[in-house]
Amino acid sequence: MPINILMPALSPTMEKGNLAKWLKKEGDQVKAGDILAEIETDKATMEYEAIDEGVLAKILVPEGTADVAVNQPIAVLAAEGEDVKTAAAGVPAAKPSAPSPAAPAAKPAAVPPPAPPPPYPSPQAGEGRVGERRTHELVRRLIARMIEDVISHSERLIGQRAPRSVEDIRRAGAPVVAFSPTMAAADRAIKAFLFPRMYRHPRIVRIMSDAQAVVTDLFARYIGAPHDLPWDTSAEAPLQARQLADFIAGMTDRYALSEHARLFDSTPELR
Repeated sequence: MPINILMPALSPTMEKGNLAKWLKKEGDQVKAGDILAEIETDKATMEYEAIDEGVLAKILVPEGTADVAVNQPIAVLAAEGEDVKTAAAGVPAAKPSAPSPAAPAAKPAAVPPPAPPPPYPSPQAGEGRVGERRTHELVRRLIARMIEDVISHSERLIGQRAPRSVEDIRRAGAPVVAFSPTMAAADRAIKAFLFPRMYRHPRIVRIMSDAQAVVTDLFARYIGAPHDLPWDTSAEAPLQARQLADFIAGMTDRYALSEHARLFDSTPELR
């Protein structure tokens, strides 16, 4: 059955938005987490992340369209295994139901979780597609709310201080770009909740320990055997420890793991 992609509510107060740009085109494969489009609100331009998988069968609202109502269908996704042409052909029948009061009213009620989630569920303990959609929507709304807050509060702070130069900012005595007190308190509460349940979860601690071992191994190998560096060092002066540390610090996770696999017999997967 075709899946209607709706104009998202990127904040609790958003009623309309501008569809600035499509980042996927008709016929493209879509996976959960892919960025579909850029949506403009009155506060910021944000990325719209896919929460379903399939093929983008038809774009209903072209990029550049302004004042698109929240929950209005903007595209149609053919679900996995569904014929794309059939999904696209079925678009007209799906349109009338979108503006009706009943359908949009039911959507927001399904978004927030009915109860607090487990501290750190394993991948097998999720709720399938419904759980994934809830997670994506929760994260998206939280990020949108925090962005709106920092923009609006910072505008007030800058207006109060009326800085005219960089020196005025430096002499302000307090940040001029910051969360509001209410959001700052919420941010601290979120971090206090996540720290023991996620950042210090045994699985994450193990991954962090493995990552530290990878970095330690690379540094020891490079400093003890400079010829193992991924470039010819024969014509160069010996690298200092700080230079090697900076080189490792600039690596992506993928590159660090590939270097470790090149130089050592066993490399952790970090997952």
